[in-house]
Parts: sequence; C-alpha cells; structure tokens
Amino acid sequence: MTFFLENSAPIWVAGALGLTMTGIVYASLRTAASMAGIAVVLLLLVGALALEHFWQTPGERVQAALEGLMRDVEADDLPAVLARLSPTATQIRDDAELLMPQFEVEKARVTGSIEVTFPTTGPSGGGAGGATASATAKVFVQARHRRQGFKGGDFTAVTFGFERRGDRWLVRDYSVSEAWRKKSAQLRGGR
Repeated sequence: MTFFLENSAPIWVAGALGLTMTGIVYASLRTAASMAGIAVVLLLLVGALALEHFWQTPGERVQAALEGLMRDVEADDLPAVLARLSPTATQIRDDAELLMPQFEVEKARVTGSIEVTFPTTGPSGGGAGGATASATAKVFVQARHRRQGFKGGDFTAVTFGFERRGDRWLVRDYSVSEAWRKKSAQLRGGR
C-alpha cells in the first residue's frame, strides 16, 4: 500500500486504464449510466491523487527530514541544524559545531534519490512503524573557508541514521567514505 502513497505513477496508470475502459463503454452505449461511470472514475482518480499528495508515509517523512537538514546546512543556520539532531548524536553535533563556523556553505544538496530503509528486527525494528531508519543518498556540499577564502566542493555517498522522537525524525549518526573522513580530519587539524 505504501508504494501507491509514495509514487503517483500507478495511480495515473490505473486512472488512464479506467477512463479508457469507461470511454469505450460510453462510445458503444451512449447512456447516462456509462457517462456516470466516467465521472466516477475521474472522482476516484482525483481522490487517489489527493490522498497520495497529502499523506506522508514514514519513508517520506525521513526523506523530508534529510532534505530539511540539507536546507539548513545550505542556509548556514547552525542552530537549525542542531535542532534536527538527536540529543545522542554526539559525533555529527561535534562536526557541525566545529566545521560550520569555519565555512560559508554555498550549496548543500541531495542529488538523486534517497533510499530509506527501516530495520525489521531488533529492539528498534518494526519496519516503517519502528523508531529508527536509515537514509542513503549522494550529497553535494560546496563551501568557502571563511578566513583563508579557498573554495571547494565534494560529492559523496552518505548514510544517515535517524530516530523518531514524537512525530519528528532526528539524525542520530552518519557514515561516509574513508576518503571523505581523511579530508574532514585535515580540516579539523587546520592543514
């Protein structure tokens, strides 16, 4: 069921098939009942599209949380970034507090799709109804060092760990490639 709520393509296909079939019936019979069939299919299509648009699945909520985090990073809004982090997210909190004041972020974006997974076993399992999730995405960040003026950017695959607190999804950790970690360590060391 969540597939239909996360993607409108099946709804459009079902609506097109329904309209085609009721259109053929109307073209053959030319009755008020067959015209009503077209109206019913149109109402069902509009209702299904409205439901898909307004209903957010847990996966879409995690995606929205990640996109909001990237918007706050791009806006150079450290307090907003920290508000999106779990109280237990010490590593990412330390990274944000150390690096964000040193850099003016020009772009911070998720490129491509975000793959959200929910654990199905363990203490935080339960699938999409569980308390944790992970989101993997290609991230692009471009920034300028505030004091030295050098500018750079990097694409990297990042996996974010999320935990649900009330109705919000907060970042609890992240993992990146070893090459990115080396670059980050150089920035921390001032090299």
